[in-house]
Amino acid sequence: MGSQRDVVLQGADGYRIQIFSSDAYKNEASTVAEYKSEIKQNPLFKEFVREEPNGFVYAFQLDSTTINHGFRFIQVRNGKEIVIQQGMLGLYSKDEADRLFTYALNSK
Repeated sequence: MGSQRDVVLQGADGYRIQIFSSDAYKNEASTVAEYKSEIKQNPLFKEFVREEPNGFVYAFQLDSTTINHGFRFIQVRNGKEIVIQQGMLGLYSKDEADRLFTYALNSK
């Protein structure tokens, strides 16, 4: 049922950005809402710290002192759904996740 591509970009500073591309079955607004719902259902979910029409930055409370931030940027273009997010490895501060999210917002 379609194909998915997965690319991981790693910067010299150690940050990773993961890009998924697959066939689109919904519009951007529906896809963003679906990703928000999935994130919010995670028991570690704390809050959304930034919301844009094409994505969001969120926080997970890992323990009493550790908060990890992540983001999702979603774009539907030419029948493809493109999702950009933080890399799966590592912990990201709010500022780091926000900076990576801003890079995704400015991508073409």
